[in-house]
Amino acid sequence: MDSQPNVLIVDDDPIMIILQTELIRRNFPSLGIYSAVNGEDALAILHTKDIAFLLTDMMMPGMSGIELIRQAKQQCPELFCMIITAASSIETAVDAIKQGADQYMPKPVDKELLKIILTDWLDKFQKKRQLLKKADSFETIFTAIGQSPITIAITDTDGSIAFTTRTQGDLHPDLRKKPRPWLLNDNTIPQQMQETIWQTIRSKRAWTGEFISSKENGAQRWERATISPVLNEKGAVVNFIVFQEDITCRKEIEAKQEQMLNMAMEQDRLASLGAIATGVAHEINQPLTFIYTVLQTTMEKISAGKLDTEKLHQKLDRAVHQAERITSIINQMRTFGRADSVETRPTDLATIVGNTLILMKDRLRGNNITLNINIEESLPTVLGNRNKLEQVFINFFQNAIDALSEQGGGEISLDIGRKNNWLDITFADNGPGIPAEIQPKIFEQFFTTKEVGKGTGMGLALVHSIINEHHGKISCKSEPGTGTTFIISLPLSIEEAK
Repeated sequence: MDSQPNVLIVDDDPIMIILQTELIRRNFPSLGIYSAVNGEDALAILHTKDIAFLLTDMMMPGMSGIELIRQAKQQCPELFCMIITAASSIETAVDAIKQGADQYMPKPVDKELLKIILTDWLDKFQKKRQLLKKADSFETIFTAIGQSPITIAITDTDGSIAFTTRTQGDLHPDLRKKPRPWLLNDNTIPQQMQETIWQTIRSKRAWTGEFISSKENGAQRWERATISPVLNEKGAVVNFIVFQEDITCRKEIEAKQEQMLNMAMEQDRLASLGAIATGVAHEINQPLTFIYTVLQTTMEKISAGKLDTEKLHQKLDRAVHQAERITSIINQMRTFGRADSVETRPTDLATIVGNTLILMKDRLRGNNITLNINIEESLPTVLGNRNKLEQVFINFFQNAIDALSEQGGGEISLDIGRKNNWLDITFADNGPGIPAEIQPKIFEQFFTTKEVGKGTGMGLALVHSIINEHHGKISCKSEPGTGTTFIISLPLSIEEAK
């Protein structure tokens, strides 16, 4: 379709064509103008050109103006047709209108009247074209919406469906019985969530959430919805618009990913236990040797009749302390080695660090590594999973120990403190550092710089996943030759943040 409409002038008198063309061109320069001296030529032009306005003489050799209009309307029903004639009787005008003419004008042509008619027609034509463009746009939009996996619905203020893109076959059978409300009063959604939805949208705020709904065959599916109030010019709620998407497939994928992640964490935890087992055995061996010595000496003195009960009591106290030390180490290994529970609770990071050091301090001592710890007093808690957070610290310590052992020892610094509603954890070592070109990859799964058999490539990937799971942030700064620093921020538990 041309950007501007075209006019076709038909008259067997060339002078009339010139006069009418000049009039139209002077007053309507944007219009395209075509001309013909008979009806046959006019129909040929109509067939090849996009003509919107036909201005024709009535009396012409061969095909008359009325016959031209009749055939032209069959070919172009939307064509605006105006007939001009010297025969100015009422009967002639009526006959012309009956045959499809939209306007009638007697000769000689009134230039001002023609100008008014053309102005009115052009205004209506442009408005109609704009409406057609909008209609095309709406048709495109509705076609796209109809093919979209997202269901859109408009409801009344009581939740009854006024419009939905979901087919009746997709609706729960209860929802096909008008005016049964859909979603907003769906009895498959928990009552508490229903109350929250209504409370939110009635207060003129949007609600977004995920829930499980039931299909007609009884199968359940996960859905995500956003419900927004529609307000009138006075600000009153008149409708609700619902955007709803089936996310069952996404939930199934997330469940499988969670299962795989838990398996990877379990493998990493067992690998960590294997790596620290030698150090833990040495840590246990010392108190066991002391306890064994106390018992052996006591038996010898009992046999010799030289038992000093006061000294024995002192040695037994020390032996009990060593036994408690062994119990603490074993309990911590058992706790760390257990499969995770998904439970999260307010957790004290100072306790997490203490539990981690029970397993790691012998490796630190054995690799000539100095540990500097600075934990803010009265440290607030974070909402977290204790085992997973211990796994984060275990991974940091093991990576730092492996790096520092290559240079014969070094220092590790651990600082924990509050910053607004976050706890900042800074874990730094003065090891060889991480080359700049591999730093973007360190949190990727299966990426490792360690020798085959000494690293799974899952440690830092799991750390990153655990921190994300706790709604935290993690970053790394490292320069070769100066060491590596990891910075973690974890949100405080709700009670502590107040």
